[in-house]
Amino acid sequence: MSTQVIFLQPARPSMEMEDLELKQQNIEELYYNQQKLQQENDQKNQQKLAFNIGKKIGSGKTSEVFECEINNQIYALKNYKTQEKECYLKFMRNEVNALQELAHQNIVEFFFQASENRLVLENCKNGEVFDYIAAASDKFPQELSRFYAMQLCHAVAYIHQKGFAHLDIKLENCLFDDEFNLKLADFGFATKNAVNYKHQKYIGTHRYMAPELEYSIPYDIEKADIFALGCVIFILELGFQPIYQKAVDDDKYYQFFAYGQQKKFWNWLQKQFAKQINPYFIDLINKMLQRDPSKRINMEQVLNHPYFTGPIYDREQRVRFMSSVRQLVLQQAQQ
Repeated sequence: MSTQVIFLQPARPSMEMEDLELKQQNIEELYYNQQKLQQENDQKNQQKLAFNIGKKIGSGKTSEVFECEINNQIYALKNYKTQEKECYLKFMRNEVNALQELAHQNIVEFFFQASENRLVLENCKNGEVFDYIAAASDKFPQELSRFYAMQLCHAVAYIHQKGFAHLDIKLENCLFDDEFNLKLADFGFATKNAVNYKHQKYIGTHRYMAPELEYSIPYDIEKADIFALGCVIFILELGFQPIYQKAVDDDKYYQFFAYGQQKKFWNWLQKQFAKQINPYFIDLINKMLQRDPSKRINMEQVLNHPYFTGPIYDREQRVRFMSSVRQLVLQQAQQ
């Protein structure tokens, strides 16, 4: 009796990833060419607009943001730095590509591209959420932190639903509009998702980046967003970071999550605050900051978590409280 030998075709995941990256580059080049033609047409129309650039209201590694008056309306003018042209063009293409497809009440609104390196965006006149956390003499009331966590979660769920990931979710990229609603901004790292594809561009901000990014492991971009989102929700509730430096196994804080010793971490925190921390909040953070991304919950599970069934501030309560904190923000800015 003869034995039939079957030769299996070896898997080539690396080639598949290279093919996907090549396709992505081709798509980006096509998009850039289309945008250039559109920009040339737009600029002809925009020459009729009267630009009056005012004070600087924000800055980062790749861009600066200025208050700008155009035809008696106030906008935010995002000016990408041009020292490294290829770098800023890539980030700007990412941002325009994403914001042209995203329209949500908790995402900053994109109006048009004013020049090769300038974008006209919604002006969130009450500034960065980070400044309010820093200025508050005590952490936000739970009814307020829960409200802002909900707004941010709805924004991220919408982004994922539209096939994107933000990849730089952090407190500094969350802004307040004139009624103190939270708006997610800065989509320079935004990436279009691909089914069953693990990304290898390790971008983001330390203390918000998931362990798989810190260890340069191919990763799921949505799960990376959820980790960063968990870090922001933690800060909104407690006023400080859940990660001391990086989400690695020997980090002063994150080691408790890495080694499954979250209970010790929360016991220590409750002693520090001399009060009980909401058990639903603890459960939500434990699930969002899971070291293993396959065990990390998804956005649907986040939004359906019992933590979000608790009370929240209404508009009047929110504006009253945040207006008082804004006075502290303005005082600190003048010092």
